[in-house]
Amino acid sequence: MGITQCTAILAAISMSWLPLSCSKNTQKAAATPVSADPNAKNIGEVTLTNHYETCIDIGDGKNCLITPRVLDRKSVQLTMSLQSTNADGMTDALSVMRVVAQPGKPFEVAIGDLDLTLTPKIAE
Repeated sequence: MGITQCTAILAAISMSWLPLSCSKNTQKAAATPVSADPNAKNIGEVTLTNHYETCIDIGDGKNCLITPRVLDRKSVQLTMSLQSTNADGMTDALSVMRVVAQPGKPFEVAIGDLDLTLTPKIAE
Protein backbone atom coordinates (compact mmCIF):
# COMPACT_ATOMS: atom_id res chain seq x y z
CA MET A 1 0.00 0.00 0.00
CA GLY A 2 1.49 3.32 -1.06
CA ILE A 3 1.75 6.56 0.85
CA THR A 4 -0.99 8.11 -1.30
CA GLN A 5 -3.41 5.31 -0.43
CA CYS A 6 -2.60 5.53 3.30
CA THR A 7 -3.13 9.29 3.23
CA ALA A 8 -6.49 8.87 1.50
CA ILE A 9 -7.61 6.28 4.08
CA LEU A 10 -6.54 8.49 7.00
CA ALA A 11 -8.36 11.47 5.47
CA ALA A 12 -11.54 9.39 5.06
CA ILE A 13 -11.36 8.23 8.68
CA SER A 14 -10.79 11.80 9.90
CA MET A 15 -13.81 13.04 7.93
CA SER A 16 -16.00 10.40 9.62
CA TRP A 17 -15.20 11.99 13.00
CA LEU A 18 -16.63 15.39 12.07
CA PRO A 19 -20.25 14.60 13.00
CA LEU A 20 -19.10 13.56 16.50
CA SER A 21 -17.44 16.90 17.12
CA CYS A 22 -20.63 18.76 16.18
CA SER A 23 -22.96 16.54 18.19
CA LYS A 24 -25.35 18.27 20.59
CA ASN A 25 -25.41 15.15 22.78
CA THR A 26 -22.29 15.57 24.93
CA GLN A 27 -22.80 12.18 26.58
CA LYS A 28 -22.38 10.46 23.19
CA ALA A 29 -19.35 12.59 22.29
CA ALA A 30 -17.72 11.83 25.66
CA ALA A 31 -18.24 8.09 25.26
CA THR A 32 -16.66 8.01 21.81
CA PRO A 33 -12.91 8.75 21.84
CA VAL A 34 -12.16 11.30 19.14
CA SER A 35 -8.49 11.68 19.95
CA ALA A 36 -5.85 9.21 21.05
CA ASP A 37 -3.95 12.07 22.73
CA PRO A 38 -3.44 11.17 26.42
CA ASN A 39 -3.41 14.89 27.27
CA ALA A 40 -6.92 15.42 25.87
CA LYS A 41 -9.61 14.86 28.51
CA ASN A 42 -13.36 15.22 28.09
CA ILE A 43 -14.84 15.66 31.56
CA GLY A 44 -18.40 16.08 30.25
CA GLU A 45 -21.07 18.20 31.91
CA VAL A 46 -19.98 19.86 35.16
CA THR A 47 -22.61 21.35 37.48
CA LEU A 48 -21.25 24.50 39.12
CA THR A 49 -22.58 26.89 41.77
CA ASN A 50 -21.90 30.60 41.42
CA HIS A 51 -18.77 31.62 43.42
CA TYR A 52 -18.23 28.09 44.84
CA GLU A 53 -15.14 26.07 43.95
CA THR A 54 -15.61 22.61 42.42
CA CYS A 55 -12.79 20.06 42.37
CA ILE A 56 -12.61 17.52 39.54
CA ASP A 57 -10.19 14.59 39.63
CA ILE A 58 -8.57 14.38 36.19
CA GLY A 59 -6.48 11.31 37.05
CA ASP A 60 -2.71 10.78 37.16
CA GLY A 61 -2.50 12.89 40.33
CA LYS A 62 -4.11 15.92 38.67
CA ASN A 63 -7.08 17.94 39.91
CA CYS A 64 -8.88 20.81 38.24
CA LEU A 65 -10.44 23.41 40.54
CA ILE A 66 -13.17 25.47 38.85
CA THR A 67 -14.65 28.62 40.37
CA PRO A 68 -17.52 30.11 38.34
CA ARG A 69 -18.76 33.69 38.34
CA VAL A 70 -22.04 34.23 36.52
CA LEU A 71 -21.75 37.33 34.32
CA ASP A 72 -25.26 37.23 32.82
CA ARG A 73 -27.81 34.65 31.68
CA LYS A 74 -25.69 33.70 28.67
CA SER A 75 -22.14 33.71 30.02
CA VAL A 76 -20.08 32.58 32.97
CA GLN A 77 -16.47 33.35 33.82
CA LEU A 78 -14.56 30.25 34.93
CA THR A 79 -11.33 30.47 36.88
CA MET A 80 -9.68 27.10 36.39
CA SER A 81 -6.56 25.89 38.16
CA LEU A 82 -4.87 22.62 37.31
CA GLN A 83 -2.89 21.13 40.18
CA SER A 84 -0.54 18.20 39.90
CA THR A 85 0.59 16.36 43.02
CA ASN A 86 3.60 14.10 43.46
CA ALA A 87 3.80 10.79 45.36
CA ASP A 88 4.28 12.67 48.67
CA GLY A 89 1.01 14.57 48.17
CA MET A 90 2.82 17.87 47.60
CA THR A 91 1.74 20.21 44.79
CA ASP A 92 4.12 19.65 41.91
CA ALA A 93 2.75 22.07 39.32
CA LEU A 94 0.05 24.71 39.17
CA SER A 95 -1.51 26.32 36.10
CA VAL A 96 -4.31 28.90 36.20
CA MET A 97 -6.61 29.93 33.36
CA ARG A 98 -9.61 32.28 33.22
CA VAL A 99 -12.16 31.80 30.44
CA VAL A 100 -15.65 33.03 29.60
CA ALA A 101 -18.04 30.28 28.51
CA GLN A 102 -21.72 29.76 27.82
CA PRO A 103 -23.65 27.49 30.20
CA GLY A 104 -24.86 24.35 28.43
CA LYS A 105 -22.36 24.72 25.56
CA PRO A 106 -19.28 22.48 25.41
CA PHE A 107 -15.91 24.16 25.00
CA GLU A 108 -12.25 23.22 24.99
CA VAL A 109 -9.47 24.91 26.93
CA ALA A 110 -5.75 24.25 27.12
CA ILE A 111 -4.52 24.47 30.68
CA GLY A 112 -1.10 23.29 31.73
CA ASP A 113 -0.25 20.25 29.63
CA LEU A 114 -3.92 19.22 29.20
CA ASP A 115 -6.62 19.98 26.66
CA LEU A 116 -9.86 19.82 28.65
CA THR A 117 -13.32 19.65 27.11
CA LEU A 118 -16.28 20.35 29.36
CA THR A 119 -19.83 21.65 29.40
CA PRO A 120 -20.53 24.04 32.30
CA LYS A 121 -24.00 23.88 33.88
CA ILE A 122 -24.93 26.46 36.49
CA ALA A 123 -26.98 25.16 39.42
CA GLU A 124 -30.18 27.12 39.99
